[in-house]
Amino acid sequence: MESKTLKEKIINGYIDFLVEKESRPDSIYDFIKEIGIEEKPFTEEFGALEEVEQEIWKSAIEKAIEGSNNEPEYSDYCIQEKILSFYFTLFEVLKKNRSFYQLCYKLSHNHFLPSFLKKAKIAFRSYLNTLLKEGLNTGEIAERKLVSDKYYKIFEWQMLLIVRHWIYDTSSSFEKSDEFVEKSVNLSFDVVGRNFLDSSFEFVKFLLEGKGFGCKS
Repeated sequence: MESKTLKEKIINGYIDFLVEKESRPDSIYDFIKEIGIEEKPFTEEFGALEEVEQEIWKSAIEKAIEGSNNEPEYSDYCIQEKILSFYFTLFEVLKKNRSFYQLCYKLSHNHFLPSFLKKAKIAFRSYLNTLLKEGLNTGEIAERKLVSDKYYKIFEWQMLLIVRHWIYDTSSSFEKSDEFVEKSVNLSFDVVGRNFLDSSFEFVKFLLEGKGFGCKS
């Protein structure tokens, strides 16, 4: 059995296990017995059961990134539009196994920093850093000393809140989640983009340097 096929069998088996039993496997032995594989092949793919769940969530993030990047107009999008595209694509990915993703939250104690999103956060951060760098180069994102390199934290928390909101959203066609995405992304760009405070600071600096009111420099 090829490694890729085995990995897919483990992942699909884990999703089925969680949805059907509404509980996580008690041990690797219980799980591999359920899906009919030996322990050695399993441990060659995953060191622990927790890693299977983390891989599933990471895969969802990666599929959303790929799907968003493949949109015909993606290269013409501004950074804000690219992030919006990512979230709406992520919703489509998550819809395919909504019961599984909901159970991950239901069975976890920490809903705001769940351990199953560990690898997903790493994948998202890598994607995000590329967008932030692009935004700084185009001027869509403001360069601020001692702050710019922390921007990613705003968007990571945003991602966690958006996913959690979608998980518990009961509105028709998830319209509340769509609205939540738009408003939260708009807010984040009000924070990281050039704003009134930036303009005010530059104007005051301009005056203090004696460049205003006809003063000599």
